Amino acid sequence: LSQLLPDERRRERIGKAGEFFEPLGVGKDVPRFLRYKLPVKNRNMTKRDVESTINEIWRTREIDLENLKAKGVTPAPFTDFVFEFLQIRYGNFPGIICEMGYNLLDGCRRFGDDADVELFQLLVQGEILEGVVIDQTNLINNVQARFRKADISVHSGSLT
Repeated sequence: LSQLLPDERRRERIGKAGEFFEPLGVGKDVPRFLRYKLPVKNRNMTKRDVESTINEIWRTREIDLENLKAKGVTPAPFTDFVFEFLQIRYGNFPGIICEMGYNLLDGCRRFGDDADVELFQLLVQGEILEGVVIDQTNLINNVQARFRKADISVHSGSLT
């Protein structure tokens, strides 16, 4: 799925360079949130917007996974969840869903030096499993909790 990320050549084939993304089509091999036939407007998302959207997707997915686990239901694949997230956020408008999807992936390409952005990109591309992201998040949360506990025991919980 590495072809999902719009590159310079794909952009230049559609209108003014950087103005539109060439869609990947509507085939089954294309994630639902990227299925579209017409050129997709490039909004040039800022790093802040990309990170904010990714963080919101993670938070929503975490809640979704907890709810599904409590019900004993198997979660949908991550890319299907991204589609559902964008659909809830922007409504049942395929053009807007795809526009935001392509722009989010373009942001991942441009800001891939950020670890969280890179993890999201790798997961959407199918290069890592969702469990890798969950394990990393759990590890970081556990380390932070241990540091807090150690700080409280050493400094009696006072701010240092």
